[in-house]
Amino acid sequence: MQTQRSWPCAVLVLSVLVGLGCGTSSQSAGGAGGLGEAGNPAPACPTPATGFPLVERQPGVNGCPADIRTRPGDYQGYQTAFGCLDRGDTDRVVVIRGSGKKTFRQLLGSAPGEDEDWEKNAWNRFAENVRQAAGVKSTDRGRRVHACRSAGYAIEVRMHDFREVDDAVRGLGDWLTRMNLGGEVMLVLAPRPEPGEQ
Repeated sequence: MQTQRSWPCAVLVLSVLVGLGCGTSSQSAGGAGGLGEAGNPAPACPTPATGFPLVERQPGVNGCPADIRTRPGDYQGYQTAFGCLDRGDTDRVVVIRGSGKKTFRQLLGSAPGEDEDWEKNAWNRFAENVRQAAGVKSTDRGRRVHACRSAGYAIEVRMHDFREVDDAVRGLGDWLTRMNLGGEVMLVLAPRPEPGEQ
């Protein structure tokens, strides 16, 4: 009889221990979006309350789309929006557009003559300044791309962590406002680029 009574207790203790082990594995995988140490899938992501189009974890991107709390709309000195119809990765894009008077091109200055290298280098330096203005660790690169919601060029900043998007939006929005800029910055949620990848 004592054996029968202790058996359910042993099962309960074992279940609790296994449950704790699974929870630990899931949490360790939660940032990476993959499988836990025991091969268990990471917990499902909740549906984003902001209307961000992605729901599921993305390989190589930390966190969940629901970690983005910023909503599309008007803010003091800038606007935010989700998506860019001219891009294949539109569901991974957060657009921040300044409400200022200056364009990115005006900020760059003018090239001496038709110097294409000067132009390219000026945009690369500017893109790096924009990336740093985001003020988060998970940004991987900045580069010039065609604008999504206006004419001309924009700066794309690639980042690999949903959990830092809100801080990046605030950092970039404040920077655009401070600089009186009306250009676009696109945050693209994607894995870290491979060495040499453009």
